[in-house]
Amino acid sequence: MRDIDALKVVNDKHGHQAGDVLIKTTASILQQSFRECDVVARIGGDEFAITMPSSSVEAMQKTCKRIRTALRKRNQENPLAPLSFSIGAAWGNCSKISINEIFKNADAEMYKDKADHKEKYLSVFNTLYESHGDKLYK
Repeated sequence: MRDIDALKVVNDKHGHQAGDVLIKTTASILQQSFRECDVVARIGGDEFAITMPSSSVEAMQKTCKRIRTALRKRNQENPLAPLSFSIGAAWGNCSKISINEIFKNADAEMYKDKADHKEKYLSVFNTLYESHGDKLYK
């Protein structure tokens, strides 16, 4: 699972066109990070789900590292338009555990990753509040 961090903040502060750039950039990074047989799908506004058929835990972990590396490289090349997303991964054998359970486990891991970025989010939100005042919560 992947969820773009602070997309709402970008949309509110810079417009939906800026948010669309983050969504398209995320999709590009993900497509480049997976095998042709893997499925990369946008499942919500800023959420992506990926399935990696016939993969091992090690392959999943290497892919997560590859995504983080691609994200860092992209941000170094585009310092004025940083992108951040949270990652959650879960592995399971579909003959022993349902795909819904694997999905739920990956989603829970993604929210743990998002919680690890809390200070970063607070900084972004405080900056947005300074720019927009009480409009932020209305």
